[in-house]
Amino acid sequence: MHCNVQILNAASLMACTNARNNIATNYFSRTLRWIKLQLRQNAFFANMEPGFVSSWAKFVCRAAGDNITDIWELLPRYTSLLPPPQHTMQYLEYLVVTMQQLMGPLPVTDQSLEHQPESYLPWLHMVLSDFKEAQDTPDAPRLFSMLPQSSNHTQFITISSTSLHK
Repeated sequence: MHCNVQILNAASLMACTNARNNIATNYFSRTLRWIKLQLRQNAFFANMEPGFVSSWAKFVCRAAGDNITDIWELLPRYTSLLPPPQHTMQYLEYLVVTMQQLMGPLPVTDQSLEHQPESYLPWLHMVLSDFKEAQDTPDAPRLFSMLPQSSNHTQFITISSTSLHK
């Protein structure tokens, strides 16, 4: 009985660690891919060079994740970006406010992701849902597992012949 408890404790610890690592490691890249998906639906960004779309996505991610209220104060830090037309500015402001309401505890930092990863699961679930809906579009984002489990199997085993002779 005691052995079973130890096995269950070890398994739950491993599952918890995997979940924390998965969220902390992949949160920003998945958020950036979601932002790019949203931006591509706007006419201003639809035919834009991918490098500029990435810069705009980083701009939006920073504004939302850092809980910035006046996002245009942030624009001068992104020297490759010029102010967009007014209707696009309003769209970006709306996107940032929406994200701030849904992302989880703000500001989003590496520390907050490590200490409260479960707080960001609803956001990642919404991102995954949007990715699933976009699977029939060109450049559809790759789907991901919310809580992947690593394998318990040893990938490489080295057996030293000298240890066998002892």
